[in-house]
Amino acid sequence: MKPYPLPREQWPKILNHKIVKYVYIGCPLDRTRSVFKQRISNGRAVYTVAHAHYNKGLICFKSKQQLTKYIAIHELAHLIANNKSLNYRGHSREWKNCVKELGGTLEQRRYLKDYRWAKK
Repeated sequence: MKPYPLPREQWPKILNHKIVKYVYIGCPLDRTRSVFKQRISNGRAVYTVAHAHYNKGLICFKSKQQLTKYIAIHELAHLIANNKSLNYRGHSREWKNCVKELGGTLEQRRYLKDYRWAKK
C-alpha cells in the first residue's frame, strides 16, 4: 500500500488538536528507518503500529485498523510532551502526564504492547 494522507474529517476527534498537522496511513517519511519492521526486545519480536514525527506535527499509522483512540492518544501525547519539554525522551514523565490528561491509560493495550505473531 502506498502511504497516503488521511483527510482531516476522517481523523479521530482526539487528533483535532492544534499541534497535529498531518495524519498518514503508512510511513510517508524516512523510509530508510523501516519503523514498522520487527525489532527484538528482551528476546521477543516487537511490531510498531504508529509513530510521531515531532518536528512536523505528523502522526503515521501502519493501517486504518491501528487508528484507534488509545493509539491516537499515545502518539498525540508524544507530540505534546515534545512541545512542552526540551529534555523530552520517549515515554518520559511528561509523556505519561500528557497521556493521562488526554484521557488515555498507561496500561498496555493489544496494539501498544509487544505484538508477536504466533508462527514459529
